Amino acid sequence: MDGNDGAVQHARKLLVYVHDVPVYVSQALMDRMAQNDTLQLVHEHRLRAPRAGPMDRLLIRAGLKDLQKSALDNAVSQAHAFITSKYQKGDQIVILVDTSDSAYPRRAAEILARHLYDGTRPDEPSKVPNIGIDTAGPRIPIHCICVVGEVGLSIDSSPKFYDDLKSSFPPGIERIIFLVRSADVGWTYSTTLDAGGAVVSKEVRVVSAHCYSIIRAYKHL
Repeated sequence: MDGNDGAVQHARKLLVYVHDVPVYVSQALMDRMAQNDTLQLVHEHRLRAPRAGPMDRLLIRAGLKDLQKSALDNAVSQAHAFITSKYQKGDQIVILVDTSDSAYPRRAAEILARHLYDGTRPDEPSKVPNIGIDTAGPRIPIHCICVVGEVGLSIDSSPKFYDDLKSSFPPGIERIIFLVRSADVGWTYSTTLDAGGAVVSKEVRVVSAHCYSIIRAYKHL
């Protein structure tokens, strides 16, 4: 008889963490993740906004001016390579982004999620496939999208932000979470979805607005 019969098997979690936060914040999160025995594989990428003048920085943060294409493409390409090289059937893919200082980590996550859903690669040229011929590779399902660092939202406005967030990612994601920070308080807005995208459960939880709230938000993943 196999001595492992009856043992509980936990799905592995593969996490992609894209951010532009101070090293001490990202390192604290890395230390927390190291304590989770189901999260064996982690890819971290700091997507830095380009050096620019005051007006350029304002436009970049507002999403009205593009980040240098090579930096964004590089972040997506590295994350995609990590997932496709490590993924095994049954693994749970988690994409965590911190938008505290820039909107570009979220943009990278949106592009990455679309590639995983479509079965395409970042380095493939955009083209219309021949009719009746499927040129895409296998899809990789996404377990969870978590966006941390949104500011200026009230709890009442969270449902609308959630709808906008959900619509910016492809269907089939099991969980969508975002964490909001204000001057003195923050909260997480977490939903679980069925295969058709309908909300099965929803939870709103008040957390600290301190920068380490990203670590507290991680326990929801």
